[in-house]
Amino acid sequence: MEAVGVVTAVGPGLTGRKVGDLVAYAGNPMGAYAEEQILPAEKVVPVPPSIDPIIAASVMLKGMTAQFLVRQCFKVERGHTVLIHAAAGGVGSLLCQWANALGATVIGTVSTKAKAAQAKDDGCHHVILYKEEDFVTRVNEITSGKGVEVVYDSVGKDTFEVMDDALLLILLSGSLACLKLRGYMVNFGQSSGTPDPVPLSALAAKSLFLTRPTLMHYTVTRDELLQTASEVFTNVGAGVLRVRVNHTYPLSQAAQAHADLENRKTSGSVVLIPDGYYGDGNILQKTHQENKSIHRGCIAAKKRRSKAASPPQTTYLRHLHPTTVLSCLKVPIYVFKCVPSFHTYSKINKFQQIKEQMFGD
Repeated sequence: MEAVGVVTAVGPGLTGRKVGDLVAYAGNPMGAYAEEQILPAEKVVPVPPSIDPIIAASVMLKGMTAQFLVRQCFKVERGHTVLIHAAAGGVGSLLCQWANALGATVIGTVSTKAKAAQAKDDGCHHVILYKEEDFVTRVNEITSGKGVEVVYDSVGKDTFEVMDDALLLILLSGSLACLKLRGYMVNFGQSSGTPDPVPLSALAAKSLFLTRPTLMHYTVTRDELLQTASEVFTNVGAGVLRVRVNHTYPLSQAAQAHADLENRKTSGSVVLIPDGYYGDGNILQKTHQENKSIHRGCIAAKKRRSKAASPPQTTYLRHLHPTTVLSCLKVPIYVFKCVPSFHTYSKINKFQQIKEQMFGD
């Protein structure tokens, strides 16, 4: 669902993107696990020269998610106290860093002491080992009973329950109990399962706000997408956000990368790199050189098919890095060299057909 790549061709009438541009994308359409991709041009964003493409590939989806959570869904400000569940996770780590930089007091929950150390390093002022202590009690102690302005929760079912089945009473517990009056409960994932339904009367106990946002609804327009990505890259470039890319694999070893993930052999982000561009420190240089000959072929193909019906706003891209074993680069009908992502292999034949229709053999 995210990747970084180099544009190798653009469709007729398309402006703002050109051959040789380093671009990134995150979200729909899925299919980043591929060497080349055709995408709508409005879905890609430029990657600043100061940002390593591997870092860009690994931070796109998680970084933009963190941005809309702390800058749009609920605007974290200096003096706020925030609770972040799974504080050492991919998004949780960035949320801790970003909220800290904005001047908030950050409370994070984690499962192990090793993750607690990472959360501390990422800016958590208070870290709660939720397997050893009740996080509601600890949050109450840390805030002197006042609660937090916002809870960012990607865990779901295990972190908030509101019904006491024995007494048939509606009670605030879990994450909801950690909020202060008029606090915001932001659930953006459910790793432990979908939360039980929340009666409106439970929210009335503190006039709480409950939302289940998604990134795609905060990057609907081109301007929203560019602004969101720009803030992410700016903060990465300034050192506000640190991304841990601890593992890279050749694209051909995507299955092994997933096996290592399942067996908990990885930490931080995992990036897939197309074979032939693997880990030599000159990925961009090599890719640009290859793209010159590829682009000449695309231009020739388009000349031969000058009168053919070609979808407007299309681009031919060559992917550099699909990342996080769920990340990869795509472009608004672009094809590029990238690091492949999950659901791509089954689509390769269809992709080849589309590419031939658009650009010739």
